[in-house]
Amino acid sequence: PNDSVAAPSFGPSGYAAGSTPARAPTARPQRLVLRLPHLAIRFPSRIDRYVLSLFSRALLLVTATCITLYVVIDIAGLSEYILTNNVPLSLLLEYYFYYSLQIFYLIAPIAALLTTLIVFGMLSRSSEITATKAIGISLYRLAVPALFGGLVVAALAAALDASILPAVNARQAEIRATIKGRGI
Repeated sequence: PNDSVAAPSFGPSGYAAGSTPARAPTARPQRLVLRLPHLAIRFPSRIDRYVLSLFSRALLLVTATCITLYVVIDIAGLSEYILTNNVPLSLLLEYYFYYSLQIFYLIAPIAALLTTLIVFGMLSRSSEITATKAIGISLYRLAVPALFGGLVVAALAAALDASILPAVNARQAEIRATIKGRGI
């Protein structure tokens, strides 16, 4: 008696002869999927444009106010020389045009800070900061347009200082000497 069982013969497909293979799952190579948060920086968004428009309007108002105060105080200081030397209006306007560029350079950092405080005070007063926080916009994200506006003011002041102010200050000093009656 032969107790041995015949070993099944395998065909070219690797399955026993005469059997139909069931669908074997195909092994896919495993891939590592690394999901990073999508950085959706959309600048300027509608809120950014709104804050930036508030910033620019307030900056113009603050700058104009500060320049006006400087000019009024300077006119008060030079009024004696203006009246005694009969300084023409065109020379005064030229002097204060040149002087306003120097004034802008001097007040730019303070004006940017004051403007930021005014803008966020206006937004807070009308509860717009609370509304933007309620829709998921952080206060830091809301401050981006003000930071951008401050950087623009700083770049403008730096460009003014590097290129325009040296020549303008020389001309302004000449006109000031003329106003004071010292000549050139």
